[in-house]
Amino acid sequence: MPAYRVRADPLREWESDDGEPAGSAGSPALTVLAREELENVVAVVIRYYGGTELGVGGLARAYARSVGAAVDDAGTTERRPHDRFRVTVGYDDSGSVRSVLESVDVAFEAAYEADVTFEVRVPSDEAPSLHDRIRSATGGRAAIESA
Repeated sequence: MPAYRVRADPLREWESDDGEPAGSAGSPALTVLAREELENVVAVVIRYYGGTELGVGGLARAYARSVGAAVDDAGTTERRPHDRFRVTVGYDDSGSVRSVLESVDVAFEAAYEADVTFEVRVPSDEAPSLHDRIRSATGGRAAIESA
């Protein structure tokens, strides 16, 4: 029978033994993913019966090893949600804004026209602080809008 674990944060975990003895397939596979602290991932194991009875413990080890090997083979990457925003300032404030952006090592592009416009991409959790730093560096003169 499928089991759901809903945590306080929006992360949902689901596992199923799908016809295997209870606790022998889904739970060991999910444990591997949790131990590796993986999110936004799906692991599906297809087992073909080879004529040897493994027992619950053997099945659990086989499923856990399969998921562990798949994770090792695939590798992992860390991705964080990002925000994009546009900062428009006069030439007098452009150096201050550029200095702030370079000090936090974010991706940005600058366009120098009548005003200077910075297109910025920053991790979502760092965006509010960066907005504050830019406003402070420009005395509130920077226009910041979502891109």
